[in-house]
Amino acid sequence: MNIAIFDKNERLQKMMTHVIKREYEIIDDKLTIQCFNDIKELLLSDDKKYFNVIFVDVQQAGMKTLIQLRKNNPSSYIIFMSENDDYVFDAFHIGASEYLFKPFDEQALIKAFLDSVHWYYHFDIKFLIPIKSTKRKRFFSVDEIKYVETYYNDIDIVTVDDEHIITHVKNRYRIRQVLKPRWFLQVNQSTLVNMKYVDFLTDRNIILKTREVFPLSRKKLIESHLKFEKFLKGKDGGK
Repeated sequence: MNIAIFDKNERLQKMMTHVIKREYEIIDDKLTIQCFNDIKELLLSDDKKYFNVIFVDVQQAGMKTLIQLRKNNPSSYIIFMSENDDYVFDAFHIGASEYLFKPFDEQALIKAFLDSVHWYYHFDIKFLIPIKSTKRKRFFSVDEIKYVETYYNDIDIVTVDDEHIITHVKNRYRIRQVLKPRWFLQVNQSTLVNMKYVDFLTDRNIILKTREVFPLSRKKLIESHLKFEKFLKGKDGGK
């Protein structure tokens, strides 16, 4: 899980970082937190790195900049922070996920953060992919994707309707960062499979319910079996 915090108050940055690290209990997912004193640095950074959750002070950033931030991060969970409610309407209009009033205590921060963790792991989010053939962008729902294959920065998105969308992206790792926390299994170097459509795993292959077969990397064998077992338990209510 990648988190960005923009606020010029470094003491607040440290408090938020400390609380978030303490409250994050997902063992099988690495947590990274990056703090920014300059909103322009955040905008430059998010072009290279996908942030799942972004905390941003709306007063310090300005609405025009925040509109650009949302355009750069259409599928991120953005939590706006402010000392007053002057920006509440505009914030939710451009896609804020939550609004924290400053000064806030640990409990308010914990609630907002745990809400973002719940979203991160459980919601069928939608994200934009530029389609090279039509020169347009298309919204994809995570649950409509059966599997994704990558070839350098060219990707083939295969939907549940067996539609193949082949396109070029700036950074294939951003796609992986969106999909892997949402029950996608990276079975080898180039393939991510939606576990909702997996029938079973062997020591060599992963077999989908539609009978497609993908080779299972030896390096990822144990990890893949453990993740699939965890997925099945969660699906049956035993998570």
